[in-house]
Amino acid sequence: AAEDVAEALDAVVGAGCSKPKPWFAVSAKALALAAGVFDTEFTLPVFDIEVAAFLVDPLTQRNLASIASQFLLGAVPSWEDLAGRGAKQLAAPDIPIAALSDWAARQVCAACALRPLLEERLEKDGLAALFGEVELPLTAVLAEMERVGVRVDEKKLKTLSKRYAT
Repeated sequence: AAEDVAEALDAVVGAGCSKPKPWFAVSAKALALAAGVFDTEFTLPVFDIEVAAFLVDPLTQRNLASIASQFLLGAVPSWEDLAGRGAKQLAAPDIPIAALSDWAARQVCAACALRPLLEERLEKDGLAALFGEVELPLTAVLAEMERVGVRVDEKKLKTLSKRYAT
């Protein structure tokens, strides 16, 4: 299974190539997390829809359906719309291929339509440098922290909490 994931990631981002393909993501952090779990090299995308949408509007929910609804003013089905939720949620192999293909195509179309809109907004709002120099590179760091965990000095944290609460 790890070989399949590595092969899929390489096909998408060209991680195994000497010169990776430029690519963009809806959620680079999720892909970086998966790459770390399967010990696969990860190359950062040139753009991330969720990170850009967060910078433009921090109150935006971070999923493609919500971002598309806000910025494209159109409905893009979420995974839950396709598969259901809770005990009645279908596993991906149980979803008819035509429905799965339609859902995936709509996701790709929404992401492709969102990218130029969000790039323009980042420029207009003076956030392009922050996005490219800070936020986007942090996605891989945050994914690694999420994967391996972070040690917290509880005593020090409690002391700081009391100091900043006053």
